[in-house]
This record gives sequence, C-alpha cells and structure tokens, in this order.
Amino acid sequence: MAASGLHRRLSERFFALPLLLASLLLLPVAASAQSDNPITTADTVGVKVYFRQGSSTLQPAFRHNSVRLDEFMRRVSEMHADSTARLNSIDIVAYASPEGPYDLNRKLARKRAENISAYLRGNMPFLSGSLFNVQPKGIDWNGLAAMVEASDMRYRSEVLNILRNVPETTCRNGKLVDSRLKRLMDLRGGRPYNYMLEHFFPELRSAGAYVVCDFVRIAQPASPINKPNEPNEANGANESNEANEANEANEANEANGTNEANEVDAAIPVATELPECDYDRWAIKSNAIYLAAGVTNIGGEYAFHPHWSVDLPLVYSPYTIARTYRMRFLYIQPEARYWLDRPMKGHFFGVHLHAGVFNVSLDNKNRYQSEKGFHGAGISYGYAMPLSRRWSMEFTVGVGYAFTRYCTYYNVPNGLRYEKDRPYNYWGLTKLGLNFVYRFGDKCGKTKSRKEVKP
Repeated sequence: MAASGLHRRLSERFFALPLLLASLLLLPVAASAQSDNPITTADTVGVKVYFRQGSSTLQPAFRHNSVRLDEFMRRVSEMHADSTARLNSIDIVAYASPEGPYDLNRKLARKRAENISAYLRGNMPFLSGSLFNVQPKGIDWNGLAAMVEASDMRYRSEVLNILRNVPETTCRNGKLVDSRLKRLMDLRGGRPYNYMLEHFFPELRSAGAYVVCDFVRIAQPASPINKPNEPNEANGANESNEANEANEANEANEANGTNEANEVDAAIPVATELPECDYDRWAIKSNAIYLAAGVTNIGGEYAFHPHWSVDLPLVYSPYTIARTYRMRFLYIQPEARYWLDRPMKGHFFGVHLHAGVFNVSLDNKNRYQSEKGFHGAGISYGYAMPLSRRWSMEFTVGVGYAFTRYCTYYNVPNGLRYEKDRPYNYWGLTKLGLNFVYRFGDKCGKTKSRKEVKP
C-alpha cells in the first residue's frame, strides 16, 4: 500500500510538471494576444471660420478667426505627435449665405473651402496633402432654418414654411420661374428677409474644418509571473504583506500622478479672444436732404474703437438764387459717436459741436448776416443700415443749442444795416440727416491671440 501510494504521488508530479511548463510558456503568448487587440475610439476636432459678404478671402483678424485657427492647429499637431493616434482625414465644409445668384454662391463656397485648405496646409506642412478633403456645400439652408427656429423673429412660422416646403429653385422649359430665395424676399414686404440679412446671414458665410482621428489605446502588458513556491503559511503571509505594500505604493504613485497631471493641465495655455476688430475704419458720406435743397456737403467718419467713432461733416452753400433768396453759409459739426453694435452699423448716440457763418435772406425785406459766426453743441441719435458690403444708409437727428450775434440789412442792393450784433439764443433741431455712406479700410488691425493659464 505504501509503495502504491508513493508511485501514485510520483506519477501525479510527473504529469503535473509538463502542464506547469506549458502554462509558463503560454502565458507570454496570452499576454501578447491580449495586447494585440487594442481598444479603438473615434474623436473629432473642428473649427469654424467666418468670411465677409461676397468674399472668399480668409482674413485671420475677422471675427477672431486667428484665435480659433491657432487652437485648432495646436490640437491637430498634438494628434499628429501622439503615437497612439492616427489622423484619418481633414474635411473642409464651406457654405455661403442665400443672397446673391445661386451659381455664384456655389463658386464662393468652393473658393472658401480651397482657401482654408491652403491656409492649413501652409501652416501644417508636416501633414500629407491627401488628408485634406474639400467639400463645398453652397447655401446653408439647414443652418438658416435652425437659427430661425431658435429665434423669436416676426413671421417666424411663415419663414420656416418657406424654408421647409418651397424648393430651392423651380424651372419650367429651362427657365427659372420661382425660388426659395424669391419667396423669402417677397414675404411681408421683405421685412423678415432684411431681419435675417442682418442677424442670420453673417453666420452662414463660413467654412468648417473637421479632423477625424482614431485613437488606438494599447492595453497594459500583463504583470510578470513569479516562480511557484511551496505553499506555506509564512510565504502566504509574506506575499500578503508584499501585496499590501505594493498596493499602497501604487495608490501613492497614482495620487502623485494625478497631482502631476493636474499641474501639467493647469499649465496648458488656453487661447482667449481679444476685442473684435470687425468694423470698417473709414467712411465718406453725403446728406441727401441737403443735396435736395441744393446745398453742397460732404462728411467723413473714422472709427478708432469697436464702439467709438468721430464724424466730421462740412456743409457749404455759396448760392444766391435771387435777390430775395440767398443761402450762403458754411459750418462744420464734429461729433463723437458711441455705437451699440459696432461702428457704422446699427444704433448710435452722439455728442456734437457746431460752428459757422451765414448770410441768408428769405424775402425782399431783410437780409441776416453773422459777421462773428455762431457756435453751440447738441446730442443726437442715429441708425445705420448696411445696403451692401461697402454702402449703407444712415439716418440721424439731433437737438441742441446755438448762439450767434447777427446784423440785419435791408434786402435791397447795397441795403443799409439797421440792426447790429443782435444776440440770439437758439434751442431746437441742430441735426437732420439722411446720409449715403461708403465704407472702406476694414483692416483695423491684426487680432492677436493671448495665452492665459487655467486657474
């Protein structure tokens, strides 16, 4: 019985040895197989770039384009440098706003996408040109419908009905007979269209670049296998203690690693936007009300701040229409303006000064002449409505005070003066204008990105 028991124990150990060796040999293979099956997840990074009306030129200073583009290229560079990431494509989708001919908008969208692609390729030469995929989309009707639906504009339901149910174009016998754009322009006398032109269309003049990236996360390798020891209570206790110490060390390292990660994350520079430089710096104008009365006038305006400008009109009338009707005067009226939106667009409030001289007569009795001139000040309100990229119409009205000392003459040839230096204080209308304005000089300065540290 003893011999047979010894034989059985030897046999068990003899057969267990190959199994043990095989398991030790196969463990690295299993670990390798586990690491060869990575977890793959997709990530997308995007940027939106804005364009001026009717333009395909990429202007970094316009609406903080440079800030967004710099941040986009920084993230793409990080992806490219990441050994566990693979860049699949950079899709550039470009749109245009609805105003203008249909074919022109499609060409405009294509040119915008191509210019963004050229800009990114020029600033990221380490990327292959095959990654860039240009996708011009023409008019962004879906984007317009989304903005209308989210707004509280007047005639909202009627606009949405046109956007959703009227075809973009309707042709008969090869001729265009109807279109979605025409319906919008004709709706309610064009009031909804003009509202969208001012508030929504600028958002549609854009292009987006999107990077699709697959992150391949490699699984951690398996822990090394220690040689088997004879089981005993002492070894078990030692292994338990070692395991506890290892766990405590790992927890400490993980905590330190978390702190270090937080410190690194806190040091990451974050781009912040500077004040917008989206306005025209210069304008020349003329008052149509004065022109209708035969009075020569011209004005200039200079914007020196995103909300401030200086306006300087010059009014000159050298005419003697008849002996009984004389309109000869010259005056200037400098004004400081505060714009609620941006210079030369929307509502503004102003403070103005005025000074000048006059020699006028309105009947055959008297002629009035200010030999020492007049001067005063006032306040004003106005509204500027863009008509196109460069042209706009400006309405303004002002009230204030003016003081003068004038002389009165008999309105006859070589008429005698019978009043001298008569003082006159005027309170009332000091400004009334319907100006046609031409804007230029939109390069108001380059927008620079600023780096800040996360708190």
